Amino acid sequence: MFFLSDSKSIMAKLFGVCLTLLIFASVGISLIYFIKPQSLPTIATNKSSSVKSKQVVNIDSVTRLAENALHSRQFQKAQEYSIVGLQYDSTSTNLLNTLATAYASQGRYALSIEALQRIIDLDPNSAIAHLNLGGIYTKLGKFNQAEINLVTASQLSPDQPEIHRRLGEVFLGTKKHKLARQHFSKALSLLPETSTLFYYLGRTLEEAGKNDSALVAYTRAVSIDIGFAECNYRAAILARKLGRSDIAKYNMERFTYLGKIGSDNTDEIKKFKKLRASILNSPESFINHINMGRFFAYHDYIVEAENQFQIAIHISSESPKILNTIGNIYLQLKKPDNAREYYLRSTDLMPEHIPSILNLGVTFELTGNFEQALNFYKKAIKTSPNDPRCWYALGLANFNNGDIDEARDAWERTIELTPKSHPLRQEVKQRIVSLSPEK
Repeated sequence: MFFLSDSKSIMAKLFGVCLTLLIFASVGISLIYFIKPQSLPTIATNKSSSVKSKQVVNIDSVTRLAENALHSRQFQKAQEYSIVGLQYDSTSTNLLNTLATAYASQGRYALSIEALQRIIDLDPNSAIAHLNLGGIYTKLGKFNQAEINLVTASQLSPDQPEIHRRLGEVFLGTKKHKLARQHFSKALSLLPETSTLFYYLGRTLEEAGKNDSALVAYTRAVSIDIGFAECNYRAAILARKLGRSDIAKYNMERFTYLGKIGSDNTDEIKKFKKLRASILNSPESFINHINMGRFFAYHDYIVEAENQFQIAIHISSESPKILNTIGNIYLQLKKPDNAREYYLRSTDLMPEHIPSILNLGVTFELTGNFEQALNFYKKAIKTSPNDPRCWYALGLANFNNGDIDEARDAWERTIELTPKSHPLRQEVKQRIVSLSPEK
């Protein structure tokens, strides 16, 4: 009988296999089975079986793959999935927009512009396409073209804060401070707790010579987003100029403290800057704040991480999926106590949310409480008896607790419920084979 007596080995073994469970947890309450990512390009280029292949490819699933890759900053994958999907539906504006965003994120602006122009050709009233074109032209310093697209976007959708923020950036770049201030203020009226908007408003006011008001805006920005190092620096310099030594001291200390993140690793410093650039580029996206929170948590800046996660929750509205995602970040960083708080909040909102129930079990396993973990896995099975994830997790818990016969029974049930094409099936088969003695 296989049994790990060393507690550290048990923890390591458990954490290694828990990641498989987390992958399933990320897709929602029930398993969604679609073509494996690595098989998509083959299907897309197989011209000899076009009719049959088109029936296999699910555009909605490919779109989700592309969007999920984009959200996780896997831009090349997002690009590849989008191209595959577009071969089957060349009119999908969602895929075209994801493709454009992936290209822009890689600095391939000409291709991004081309994809966005295709959207406008299909739908001239697409506000988001005009918005994104305006954003790219702003990035390239082509302010006239940016303004044309953004004004069109604002006419099509006048109450979108993203559009007013972009227009504010254009007018800030062209030194039209009065117009920039109007648009940043309009965006703030729609999204009043957005640090980036206060930051840009502060820059506009400072350039216009309204330093006292600018300092107020900077101070508000860093009170909302406590990990905003660049704003801390600007606030410190301006406060010193205004003779506000107390504000200058505090903000410079914060800037120095945040500057220590990854200070011995050039790649981490670059990553930190890129994550902040993503927030500046799209503060309305909760994913950008979750990614920044993950970075802070990885470097053990837990207070700053929590701040980013709360911003993300505020933007997206509290939901089991978001809470479970944040819990997963802590779990992957081997911080089960932090993770448990979010899984509990998730199950409070939706008691039947299977990923959160299962992940609660994982947190207890990682802290050595196998009995409590089993309770949650059994609760998951009772809630969703035909979900293979639940039986897989139960088998894993029994395996780690040395109950090999119970583990085998649960994993055999997992195989019964898992489609033949899914990789989990083969993994569980291999686990069963590795068990000794044979049943």
